[in-house]
Amino acid sequence: MLLPRSINIDVVASSWPSSNLPPSFIGIPSTEDVDVAAVLNLIGVLTTPPLSGGASLSELWAFVRYLFAITEDSELRLTREFIDMDPHQKTILSDDFGMGFTMHWLAQKLNLQAACDGRYFIENHLQRVGGVYSGGTAKRGLGKSPDFIAYDSLGKFHVIECKGTQSSIQYRNRQLRESGMAQKRTVVFPPSVAGERLCAGIFVAGPDGDESSMRIVDPEPKSKYSVKESESDEGKEAIAQGFLAKQLRTAGFPGAAAAVAFPWQRRSIEELEIRAETAADWELRYERGTAEIDAFQDRRFSAIGRDFVGRRSIIELPKPIAIRGNTYKKVEIRQGISRANFEDVRALVGRRGNVNSDNIRNIDGIYKVGEKNGRAWMMIGESFYSDMRFRHS
Repeated sequence: MLLPRSINIDVVASSWPSSNLPPSFIGIPSTEDVDVAAVLNLIGVLTTPPLSGGASLSELWAFVRYLFAITEDSELRLTREFIDMDPHQKTILSDDFGMGFTMHWLAQKLNLQAACDGRYFIENHLQRVGGVYSGGTAKRGLGKSPDFIAYDSLGKFHVIECKGTQSSIQYRNRQLRESGMAQKRTVVFPPSVAGERLCAGIFVAGPDGDESSMRIVDPEPKSKYSVKESESDEGKEAIAQGFLAKQLRTAGFPGAAAAVAFPWQRRSIEELEIRAETAADWELRYERGTAEIDAFQDRRFSAIGRDFVGRRSIIELPKPIAIRGNTYKKVEIRQGISRANFEDVRALVGRRGNVNSDNIRNIDGIYKVGEKNGRAWMMIGESFYSDMRFRHS
């Protein structure tokens, strides 16, 4: 691990019906080491929307800012400077860490293959099945959609709500009991393909006091958006489509991501606060996406013996950072999609098609992380790759 930090793990077995824990949750240690560098790689993908206008730092924000948030202790702790930040900035960090650390842990324990935003899933799935939404799910409040919908290697769907706080362990637990419990059950799948419906939260400790801890629970409130037995294939395809859009955006292709995320003209869904898209806007999205894909030739790099299409960014850090007794001034980040799969993306955009079962095998896959030659790397399936390394100059 490039940046190992320990964190307490608390899986509340009593919150599962009949204490029927997933097998991978049984017998886990009370404390685990987590590679913060791997989490930063994942935060870049998770916080990247499938469709957004203008320039966005979300894909690189974690590397630039959060490298300095962690103390040099063996435990996961925030520096005094980050504890004393403006409350709004603290909330952003808490939310990002809440998603990054919990999804990093859950992806490995549940063998997740792909994940997308809950709100995106509902809109995309409705389009595929020709449904009309009336679930009342809003972007905010107790009725909002869950953070992520994911599926695993067995085809089971998981609904996950993530929470993060720097306030206290007690406040984290209250978040999970109250808002998290309602939000993670706004989408429900038929029993044959239903996986876990989880609330996962993290308390990030300051330089002293209580230790950082992650808590995973499975409460059971009422559901609002139901996927039928006959619609599970469309559900998997909707998740994969959103996941591919995130990968493209993270790799530096926002136009292609927008074209892939919504290959159809978006219609109004009042309850989700989604506005209808004009035909002209739809055409413009595709023009930008096609032009971006056609200009990829100078955006290649090689890693782990393969060729990728994406970007390589070298960021001069705001101040030097000390890692393992060495001082570094820059961080290099590479993010890309395999060259072979990029050709499939080109074809997908060309025909304005939805992701289907033939495409999925090139999009999803096992979440793997590691360190080699000073690079903390992440690989999702056989397609998406991200790594980071520190540089002296």
